[in-house]
Amino acid sequence: MTASRIYGIDPGPLRSALVVIDTSRTILVHVYDENARIRGRLDCELTALNTREQHYLAIEDIRAYGRGVRPEALETAVQVGRFVELAECYLGESAVHRVPRSVVLARLIGMAHGKKIEVKTRLIEIYGSQKVKLKERRKWKDPVTGKKRTATTEPGPTAGLREGHDWDALAMCEWFMETGGRV
Repeated sequence: MTASRIYGIDPGPLRSALVVIDTSRTILVHVYDENARIRGRLDCELTALNTREQHYLAIEDIRAYGRGVRPEALETAVQVGRFVELAECYLGESAVHRVPRSVVLARLIGMAHGKKIEVKTRLIEIYGSQKVKLKERRKWKDPVTGKKRTATTEPGPTAGLREGHDWDALAMCEWFMETGGRV
């Protein structure tokens, strides 16, 4: 696989999360916002791509599993379709993967039903913590208050990822990294 970027989306009825990584598993973008803004951001990202390299999108797909479907799930399915349609215009049908959550969970934590904390823990094992302990204390003077400050940690590779949605979008990216898009 010679993809340069992998886009992961955790869709919702009103707001969705978008995470973009490269093949070295560096998180380039993470956004949780209204669906229209996420589509706009995705459109900008995909417009600016290098067309000589292959890029992929993995988006969580909605499944009913024989149960009744709530109106929020139906609206989320509509949003999935809108994201897929946009991405297929730039990437082509073969580069866009709709994946059920159970498939992603089975790959990452070894079971089809799991808790968000289990997914987050597995992703931290792969990508690193939200905070990294410094080998030595870093001291500086705060330019606003003039007080002396000391830091024992600095932001890690997953710093800024919000609970839930951002992690689920990153899980979509990791599923693609591990499987190459094969379910």
